[in-house]
Formats: sequence, structure tokens, C-alpha cells
Amino acid sequence: MEESARLESLRALQILDTPPEPAFDDIARLAAALCGVPTALVTLVDANRQWFKARVGLALAETPREHSFCAHAVEAGTTMVVSDARADPRFLANPLVTGEPFIRFYAGVPLVGEDGAPVGTLCVMDRVARELSEPQREALTILARQAADELTDRHARGRSLGAEPAMIDGLVAGRYRIESILGRGGMGVVAAARDTRDDEDVAIKFLLPSAAADDDARERFVREARALLALRSEHVTRVLDVGNLANGAPFIVMERLHGIDLWKRLQKGGRLPVREAVALVRQACAGLAAAHDAGILHRDLKPANLFLVEHADGPPSLKLLDFGVARSTATDGASSHLTDASNWVGTAAYVSPEQFADPGTIDVRADVWSMGVVLYELIAGRLPFEGGGSPMSVLARQMREPPPPLDRDRADVPAGLAAVVASCLKLPRGERPASARALSAALEPYERAVLPSPRSQVPRNAAWVLVVAALALALAAAWVMMR
Repeated sequence: MEESARLESLRALQILDTPPEPAFDDIARLAAALCGVPTALVTLVDANRQWFKARVGLALAETPREHSFCAHAVEAGTTMVVSDARADPRFLANPLVTGEPFIRFYAGVPLVGEDGAPVGTLCVMDRVARELSEPQREALTILARQAADELTDRHARGRSLGAEPAMIDGLVAGRYRIESILGRGGMGVVAAARDTRDDEDVAIKFLLPSAAADDDARERFVREARALLALRSEHVTRVLDVGNLANGAPFIVMERLHGIDLWKRLQKGGRLPVREAVALVRQACAGLAAAHDAGILHRDLKPANLFLVEHADGPPSLKLLDFGVARSTATDGASSHLTDASNWVGTAAYVSPEQFADPGTIDVRADVWSMGVVLYELIAGRLPFEGGGSPMSVLARQMREPPPPLDRDRADVPAGLAAVVASCLKLPRGERPASARALSAALEPYERAVLPSPRSQVPRNAAWVLVVAALALALAAAWVMMR
């Protein structure tokens, strides 16, 4: 884009030299906290200067454009990371490197308007050389999109902003101090934080407008988070607080868990022993039943949303994560299985046929289906409906034929247990267990029973091989004796 057109787009926003606004201040504070740096800026790059709409950790209100790192990012039109400015010929003699604020590290993402013009950046800086992790890069990109959306919305509304900031003295809601990134999902970023009021560790999930722009997603996020506030189950992650940033983007505060999710457990150790898999799914059913009693469907059950919580004085316990409080828009990185942005909510490999075809009619038996898929995968080490492809190809496989019996390749799987899992995956909903409690009751005998060890069992085809080998040895011995 021509520089004159870019400057025209910037000035059309009518934002240069305006007072601080909470929405932009919150974005800068979140960027600094999530990237673990002391300084973050929302910058606008004019013809001869860069001006800071929001700033954290920097006293300057603007700097000459010729000294600006952000001008390079704007001109390139892409994310720019400078790990060590003293080792970069472009910035080695820059006054902002050799003098205050002594920049060594810089990362900036252009703020792109509706017309494609990069008008400024969201950037983070530090006085020491460093790198950003991949989740931190993604978080910075998400926040930059949010800042760009805010610029556009602000101009379109022509509003006067006077709302109280959601972040006060670097604390979310004046209470939660962000410490680091725990992970990223299709809906936004989950951060580790400290509740300074109650002096405990928490996790905060930010549903960012750039990741969930439609009003339905925000309403569902907040409505179900508030419902979960009243839910009490040792097998459901506790929601402690719900709020909004100054720009309206919601967040939820949850207990912080320590352990590993079942997806990582599968990747690390392979399929689970039968009794362990059954015991964990029964714990999940307990949490699911409590949610169903409260009128909440999960809609996105999968191993990545089942978390093994470590305990110092006992074995791990399982908790449900990430109820279907927001529509999925992308894969979350925890699983390679497809997540589709359509009119249904969930992860394709685990979603029931009716959740694909007519999501408005689903009931608790959709979660029962997903729980059956999870149990099948935990025991078999593979999905019941295998293969890649689109959500519709998954639906086609579901409709075409039932999955292979669970006891086909594992002799330690009782036929009764295989039948229970198969019942969860029945196409007619009426043939599935009627509830999470009913499924748990059907599974109970297989958690308590002493099951045969897989090592003590020999598959039928292997047994015939052993018989033939024994006969051959006997015939060989007899031939030797006859000679």
C-alpha cells in the first residue's frame, strides 16, 4: 500500500493524540503479562513519529519515526521479532537501544484496518535479549487483532469512552495478577494468575472478540460460565469468577489444576489398562451427571478436556474441562482431530451424529456418545471411526457401519464391557444409555472385577501357531529317534 494511502487511513481513525482509553490500556497490560515483559505499547505510526495510544512500562508518549522499531514492522506488514537489538545491524546504533529505554528485545504485530492498511502495532519490549514461545506469539497476534478491531469499532461508533478499566494496577478486575501462559485454544488464551485477594493460584480464560466475534458465542460463554459458578462436583473444574474487560471481551476465572490431560497421557503412554480407563470414565460420568442436573451439556468431550489432577496424598483424580461455553473455531493444538467452525459445537471425531445433523435437538445422550468414543479410544488406543477428512466424512463413517468391536484386538476386554461401549455408539439415541449415571452404573462391574491379564491371554490365531509349532517339534524329535 502507498504510504500516502496508509497515512490517510490512520488519520481517518481520528485517534492520534486522544486521551487514554481503558480498552487499549487493557490490551497493552495483557500483552505485557502474557509475554512476560515489562513494556507493551499500542502504537500508531505517523509520517514523522510513532505515538503511543496505550503504554505499559514506558514514560514516553511518542518517539521520532526514524528511531521506531514499529515503523519497520508496519513497512514489512508482518510480525517482527528482534531477539537482541545489539546484534541487529538495523538497531545497533539506535538511540532507544544505546540509551533509555535500552531496548534489547522487541516483538511487534501490525494493526491492520478494514482497508488492509497497517496503521501501527501492538508491541512488547524488554531490556534483556530473549525469545517468545509459540503460544506467546499467538497470544500477541490475537491481542493485535483485538486492538485493530477496537480501532475500527471505535471509529465506526464515534463513541466517547468513559468506562472503568477492567485492569487496575496491572490486575485483571483489580484482583488477578497474570503470571504466564498455560495454553491456547480456538477461543483465546488461558493464563496462570494469582488471586491477590484470596492468595491462591487460578487460571483465567480470555474469550477474545477476534476469536469469537459473534454475539451468540459471547452470550453462551458468559451464560454457561455463570451456571458453572453454582455447580459443585469434585469432577468438574470450579469456575470462581466471571467478568468482562473494558472492551466487552469476557473472561472466566477457574481453579488452577496441576497434572496432565488424557490426550497427553495417551500420547505419552499409549492405551490405558482396562480397569484404569473404566475408572476414569466413571469419574467423568460423575462430573457430567452433575452438569446435566444443572441443565448444562458439555458438547465437546474428548481426552484433551479430561484432566488428571495430581494429588500429593493419593492417586490422580479426573476433572472435566472446557464445557461447551463457546463455539469452536480452530484446533486447540492438543489434538490433531478436526474441529470445525459450523453451526455445531464440538470436535468432529467425538461428536454424535445428531450433533452434526441437527444440533438444536441434542440432549444428554449426545454427551453419552462422546463418552463412549473417549472410552473406546482409551482402551483401544485408536478412535472407533478412524480416518481423516471433513466433519461430513466422519458423519458418513458413523452412518455406514458400527466400529470394530472393542474386544477384537484386546483379549483382556470383557465382552460385556465391549457391549456397553458399543451401546454408547448406537445411531438411534434411544438405544444408548439414557444418562451419564446409567452409563456409569453399566460400567461399574468392570471397574471392580478382576480382569484377565493381557499377558496371560493368547489370541486365537497365535494359539494355533503354537500348536502347529509344538507338533512340528514333536515330529522332528521322533524322526531323530528313529534314525
